[in-house]
Order: sequence, then structure tokens, then C-alpha cells
Amino acid sequence: MKKIIFLLKFGFIFLLISNGVSAAEHKKSNYPTKMEIEALNQELQGLVEEANEKLANGEENIEVTSKNLKLGFKKDDFTKSTSSTKDNQLNSMVTAAVVGG
Repeated sequence: MKKIIFLLKFGFIFLLISNGVSAAEHKKSNYPTKMEIEALNQELQGLVEEANEKLANGEENIEVTSKNLKLGFKKDDFTKSTSSTKDNQLNSMVTAAVVGG
């Protein structure tokens, strides 16, 4: 009987310790901090300004990158088919993706 009580106490203590570690790991967040978001926003603003300059110069397929971000614009060719209304709509692709991370 003492062995069973000992095993139950040991199991309970082990359970408490393992939950404490899980809670500590859970508090670590994979989400960016406010400062990291602000830094990424500033980096993105620089890419937007660079892309706008290229668009103003008449470039059509643009991809600008920085250390953490990539921004691209691609012009689709609508001369292949004019029968679909989808082809008549402006269909440009804009991507902003976190690189690495």
C-alpha cells in the first residue's frame, strides 16, 4: 500500500512539474512583438516607395526585396482571351511575404 501511495505522489509531482514547463513554454510566443511589427512596417514602407518609383518609370513586372520582406507586382497578359469577363478585369497580383522568419 505504501508503494502505491508513493507512486501516486511521485506521479502527481511529475504531473505538476511537467505542466509548469508546458505553461512556461506556452508563454513564449511565436508572434512578433510590437517593436518587430513597427520595424517590419518601416521596411515595408521603403519597399512600397521603391516599387512606386519603378511603376512610375513604366516597369510592369516588379519585385523588390529587403532582408525580411519581398514585394512584387505582376501584370497579366490579357491578349490571350477577350471572351471572359474575368479577362477584362484588372488582375494584378500583389504579394507581401515575410522572408525567413
